[in-house]
Amino acid sequence: MPNIIITNYCNLKCPYCFASEMLNDPNKKNISESELKRILAWLEKSPPPSIGLIGGEPTLHPDFANILSIVNEYN
Repeated sequence: MPNIIITNYCNLKCPYCFASEMLNDPNKKNISESELKRILAWLEKSPPPSIGLIGGEPTLHPDFANILSIVNEYN
């Protein structure tokens, strides 16, 4: 299953976090709609049964509802 990092913002400090190095990056970023669509188009070459949305905390993406809509249209 491919995982797509949609944000590196996080409001948690989970002791088991595997992404702490990425989360400490001072350049906080959110994936754009166009970048997400480009990734999904590439994945269409060999469609996976599911896609994971990860990050930091994915629900902190300011356009999270739209991200879900785009991914659901893909599946």
